[in-house]
Amino acid sequence: MYGSSYPESVIEALTTQAASIRTNLIQHTSAGNVHGFEGVLTTGWCCPGTCTHVWNYEQALASLFPSLEPKMRGIEFLHNTFDNGFQTHRSVLPIGDYWFNGPAAADGQMGSIVRAYREWKLSGDKEWLSRLWPKIKKALEFAWYGPGTVSEERYKFQESQTVWDPDKRGILTGRQHNTYDINFYGPSSMTTSVYLAALKAGAEMAEVMGETDKAREYRVVYESGVKLTEEMLWNGDYFIQIIGDDPEQDEHTEYQPAGADDSAIPKYQYGNGCLSDQLLGQYLAFISGLGYILDEEKTNKAIKAVYDHNFIRPLRDFANVQRVYGLNDEGGVVLCTWPKGNRPLLPFVYSDEIWTGVEFQVATSLINAGFVEEGLEIVAAVQDRYDGFKRNPFEHNESGVHYAWAMASWSLLLALSGVHYDGTTHHLSFAPKMNNDDFSTFWSTAQAWGELVIKDDRAILTVTYGELMLNKLTINHFGEVTFRGIKTLRAGDQWTQRRQ
Repeated sequence: MYGSSYPESVIEALTTQAASIRTNLIQHTSAGNVHGFEGVLTTGWCCPGTCTHVWNYEQALASLFPSLEPKMRGIEFLHNTFDNGFQTHRSVLPIGDYWFNGPAAADGQMGSIVRAYREWKLSGDKEWLSRLWPKIKKALEFAWYGPGTVSEERYKFQESQTVWDPDKRGILTGRQHNTYDINFYGPSSMTTSVYLAALKAGAEMAEVMGETDKAREYRVVYESGVKLTEEMLWNGDYFIQIIGDDPEQDEHTEYQPAGADDSAIPKYQYGNGCLSDQLLGQYLAFISGLGYILDEEKTNKAIKAVYDHNFIRPLRDFANVQRVYGLNDEGGVVLCTWPKGNRPLLPFVYSDEIWTGVEFQVATSLINAGFVEEGLEIVAAVQDRYDGFKRNPFEHNESGVHYAWAMASWSLLLALSGVHYDGTTHHLSFAPKMNNDDFSTFWSTAQAWGELVIKDDRAILTVTYGELMLNKLTINHFGEVTFRGIKTLRAGDQWTQRRQ
């Protein structure tokens, strides 16, 4: 890793956050289950249960310990997802005949579907997918039907759940609990983008499971959602939220300032704001190999808008009355700004905060959208804050240290190298975003890891550990090689390709 071509700030972000895997953040039990907390405290942990909407962001465990990450998906779908599709957004430890009592999280539940797709594609393990598929399908269609009638008393907490997409239009309108620890009311590009990625992934998984009618159904809803999202939530510069009504008009209701708007709206929304997570689903789609889920031009413009409006440097004159993770001459990406005005009187509480997991998500999305320098600038700002003098570079803080979503830093390697392995077709591809004539990177699949070195007119792929099964190898500027059958490279083996 330290011999890779990446800037020092990127290498530090990759290695320091991957080290969190070796802390008490992750528990591998004697029963073989894997659980994660959100953060680590001095004498314990913060926020148990492999919270789906937090672990959405991290990519290190899936890449470095691909036998462990699927165990988390197993718990999420085989234990935490009920027959009606309701998925608890936290698990219990140890696993037993009881469940976390809380709402389904729209971003977490839909993200779990995309991550199940990621695990299947990386491993190529169709048998594993077939075990989870019935519950994956239920979890996806929960968006259409909600919990229904809940007969057992101990599951009554599900009854408060509203239906997210009652008309199967591909856009979430019902009350959406999410990673900001609040509910969104009305269509939100953040949660809907994850839903669209889940629909696209679900269609492909349905095809493999032999359910062509189901795949067609998912695609129809997906295409409708794309159309509606671009029509309703695109403001010309970025994607927004249309604030809907709180059907219960409960404690979530507040009023706009006098003279601005006489109508009541729910608290803690972002409306016309530029949300750093506005295309969270696109981040997951890039990493999982799903490609663009919305119009490419609009998507790229929205991603760049986050850099333009939300990357504040210096922070000295930026007002934040919540938790302070950056200050004075430091720079950072705040969660939301309102460049077109109309900031709600009471936006979501964390809106002015800086979370490194979100910063790495934004940086990765920028790189994947072609804004490499902008993405690297954000990474440098993060590492400047966690430079070992002002803050511990190994202990990114949010709610506890070693905070899980800071492991989103690993997505930087995936974006900068353009590495993607499809275990279902044994296709390994690289599309480096920098130093095309002098480039080296670490890579990993579910069965092997090694190094790619590009020097002038040669690209050398080395397997350091495991067995790499290849049917096709694609390296940008070096063309594509299709092997007869499956070529297996073992530890110590190399493959050399000449520039075309």
